Amino acid sequence: MLAILDAVWKGRTIHLLDDKDQALTQLAQEIAAVALEDGGKIISEILARERGHNCSIGLGVACPHARAPGRGELVCAVGWNGLGIDYGACNGQPVHLVIMYRIPEDKRAAYLEEMAAISRALKAIGEKPVTNEKERTAFINALIEQTKGAAQPAASFRPGKALAAKLKKV
Repeated sequence: MLAILDAVWKGRTIHLLDDKDQALTQLAQEIAAVALEDGGKIISEILARERGHNCSIGLGVACPHARAPGRGELVCAVGWNGLGIDYGACNGQPVHLVIMYRIPEDKRAAYLEEMAAISRALKAIGEKPVTNEKERTAFINALIEQTKGAAQPAASFRPGKALAAKLKKV
């Protein structure tokens, strides 16, 4: 299962504050709670990376990340701000959907697969900006479509309407 879908399914989706640094801090705290790491260390790395290279990928989406030494789980947290965050994107457009990752050394390939899946999902919805609930739900459904036929880790995971309903709470 994609880490982003795992995050949505397990409730690691939050409404983000309007300030970029505060929004990134919110997501880093979600990841730290799952990864059992110091949230300050994660946010420091992410903010330093953002100062050097903005992680907005366009269409109202940003994918900041922090690397972690050693082995571990690829952890994701998802945040949403309906008004949009001034993210400093090169296209000048606000970011509405922020997908943050913690990437252990042994999960770099899995992270690249996640980024490819995100790209394919954006393409599947017609490369429309993810700026409202309709596009956000279409984006998640496009990710779900990519996992059909893949082995699911838990029998209790049934994507679709239940997952979309979880997203509506954000």
